[in-house]
Amino acid sequence: FPEDPQWRTQMATLLADQRGRPEEAVALLQETRILFPLDVATRPLLAQLLADRLDRVDEARLVLEEALEVLPDNQYSYGDLAALLADRLQDRAGAAEVLRRNLQRVPGDQIAQTMTVSLNAGRTLRPVPSRAAMVPADSLNDEHIALPAAGLRRALFRAEAMNDGEAARAEIARLLAEDPALGYARWVDLRIGGTGSATRPDTGFAFAFARAARAGSPAAFEALIQDIPSGLDHFVARAGLTLITGGRDFALPAAANDRTAGPLMKQFTVVMSEIGRSLPYLAGGRAQLMPMLSDFVGAHLSRWAA
Repeated sequence: FPEDPQWRTQMATLLADQRGRPEEAVALLQETRILFPLDVATRPLLAQLLADRLDRVDEARLVLEEALEVLPDNQYSYGDLAALLADRLQDRAGAAEVLRRNLQRVPGDQIAQTMTVSLNAGRTLRPVPSRAAMVPADSLNDEHIALPAAGLRRALFRAEAMNDGEAARAEIARLLAEDPALGYARWVDLRIGGTGSATRPDTGFAFAFARAARAGSPAAFEALIQDIPSGLDHFVARAGLTLITGGRDFALPAAANDRTAGPLMKQFTVVMSEIGRSLPYLAGGRAQLMPMLSDFVGAHLSRWAA
């Protein structure tokens, strides 16, 4: 479900709290912030991990300020920012101003009122969790995840979001050695820069799309569109072309709005809706959104693998 940010925030919580990997959780949430800029849960969780787990307090402040800029009606972020300013940055005047803005938007907000009373009394607004209760990363060993698909998805994330390509490729090579026929492993390998097998070339749409996305050129997607003149595959390829050429109107199949549309067609519509919502908030290039479209293709590899 690449179109659902909830899976990402839940995974980030698990990585930080149960697996002792806050850096990996932060990288996942940074990527989620780009793909889902209007998700209310991503930035508060990201700021919490940055401040409480990694002592990157200034970065946490910037994340919460961005949260209030993008989603000014989410009053919980006001409290998060006020607590960070007062307790971690000793900026009690700044915290008071944040709470004043909150009460101006939502008069009578009980959380803001309570925090204002505590602030004026010189009390801590929110205690910092004890480090002693946190799971240390070196107490765990999950390098070889029992489920191959889960291990491959993590390897893909490490290569693309954490610049840990060497370790990711080693994990993919291990899984391919165990099962050379594992299509998802071959697809992940291709997506992060592998050359594929010379004796068993993969020619299905999922692999063709991965090659076009890696090339990142209009010509690659135009050739793919020409080869597939109709159907869902055609619209996925057109979406890829729109992303890299700066277009804003994504073509959707006519059946996408019909009650009888298949589940894949409906999911594709949701994916494209999320991509469209993200475009106005992109600080970097539009290629940042290509992973969501690629993940949709990879999630249904059995349909598209040759």
